[in-house]
Amino acid sequence: MFDGASGIGPSGPRRPVPTRPAPMDVRVMLPMLRAEAAEVAVEFLAMAAAENAIAVTRWVVLNWGADAGLRGAAHPSHAAALERSSPAWKLADARDALDTACWRYRLSTGYDGLALARQHIVHRYGTVVADYTLKPLVDAATAGAWLDDLLMQDGPEPLPPEPEPTPTQRRASAAAMAEWSLSLPEMDDLGRRLGALLAACAADSGAQPSLVTVDALAAVRVAIGAALCRGFDVAGMQAVLDTWTAATGGPQITVADKT
Repeated sequence: MFDGASGIGPSGPRRPVPTRPAPMDVRVMLPMLRAEAAEVAVEFLAMAAAENAIAVTRWVVLNWGADAGLRGAAHPSHAAALERSSPAWKLADARDALDTACWRYRLSTGYDGLALARQHIVHRYGTVVADYTLKPLVDAATAGAWLDDLLMQDGPEPLPPEPEPTPTQRRASAAAMAEWSLSLPEMDDLGRRLGALLAACAADSGAQPSLVTVDALAAVRVAIGAALCRGFDVAGMQAVLDTWTAATGGPQITVADKT
């Protein structure tokens, strides 16, 4: 039996149970985001950091209980947080990327990127999530206010253009976005069924799809319909499927709007 309080199972330490949605992996998205306008990058990374902050909270409570952070530095939750795949690590990545995007926004426009990030998070997630997500960035900005004043003495200036992302970077970014989107609770097993469809398509050798591929596509459509019934909107679902296609090279799937 798994002891959630200690993180110890009958045969030793157990891997923590993952959360849904999974934390967002922003590192592979950065080449795409750097090529966007600074405001776009701040908005997206603010959302990503907030989602990852929520994922960290759920992850800790799910595996060790709400008071895990009060049990001392030796608690297994701290060691688990140091793994690169953990929600805590990916939250740190998202905060770091957001901090850089806020500086880029500040230098190019003269306006406060953290204030813009906070505005987006409060609008979507509320003030509690905004405070928790942005606290390390706000503390650092307060301590470095003198540097901000120095850099902005002559006002904002155009930043050099970032290199365009390569096709490989575009696909990696799409794959990370698709992975996160398909981990949303409303998706249920759509990700697994899309994987089965991709495998069936890869195994096809004739001009016409095999019965396995036809059945796999039918199963995907059932999963899509179930997600729509659970409240996922048609436009959002189409965006998820288009991102999955771009990431995997799988077939294009069109969602019928029956409204």
